[in-house]
Amino acid sequence: MESLFDIDPLETPFHASIETFRLGEIVFAITEGSSQLFVRDERVIARSGADQVLVQMYTRGGFECSIGDQSHIVEVGDISCLDLSQPFTSKAPAFAAFSLLIPRRMLGLATDGGVLHGRVLPAQLARARVLGGHLRTLAQASPIADQFDRDVLGMLTATLCEAAFVGRSQSPEAPGDTDRSMFAEIGRYIEANLADHTLSAERLADEFGASRATLYRMFRRSGGVASFIRERRLDLAHRALTIDPAARERISILARRCGFKNEDTFARAFKERYGAAPTKQRNQALRPR
Repeated sequence: MESLFDIDPLETPFHASIETFRLGEIVFAITEGSSQLFVRDERVIARSGADQVLVQMYTRGGFECSIGDQSHIVEVGDISCLDLSQPFTSKAPAFAAFSLLIPRRMLGLATDGGVLHGRVLPAQLARARVLGGHLRTLAQASPIADQFDRDVLGMLTATLCEAAFVGRSQSPEAPGDTDRSMFAEIGRYIEANLADHTLSAERLADEFGASRATLYRMFRRSGGVASFIRERRLDLAHRALTIDPAARERISILARRCGFKNEDTFARAFKERYGAAPTKQRNQALRPR
């Protein structure tokens, strides 16, 4: 777990167990343990480079999650969603839980702007009960499923999570029912074309037949289409520098591979976002932990 969190035991003796299953691109985990504190701060985020969301249902214990100056109590049966690109701490008594690590792109643009970070579906909601039942079924089926079935289970799980958490948005800035399908489709298109430096709002408008006003409404939380694309490209570059720093790819080549027209533009944007030049970020990742 240390790639995702700094973990501090809160009682002795300490014990914990985890059983994981690869469901296509999703990781499904069955965990239990004694009381622990899970910390995901900026340092851990930079270290891990994870571009995933964490969906959890505690079957014993529950937890208290702190995001900034706000705290949320998540009880047994509630289903929570946390964006691993955002900092948070989680304090759990002796617990048991089901967890999903889902690549952000599998949820379309549902996680844009941290919309789902800290979102909790109360256990009494019908959709929470359905999703909770699905997690319990995964715990039973995953150990006996072949790899083909596990891949299919991953696709089913991502679709169900997106439907359960996004549903009908209550935010006036989020996409409405008529836009949601296009919103997710555009998100997948952007993820597949990040390396193309010609990707732009104009191209998306032509590709999807969307007006500029519609695109503005969809990407308002991210400061517009261009800002969203730039941030996703920076995320892609950051993962390359932190997950595989030993590759020693030239920064100019990395910049082009991530869709930036030149190294200088990339270096300025990267330092503004992460507070360090790309070369320094890679050197930090190479240091022994």
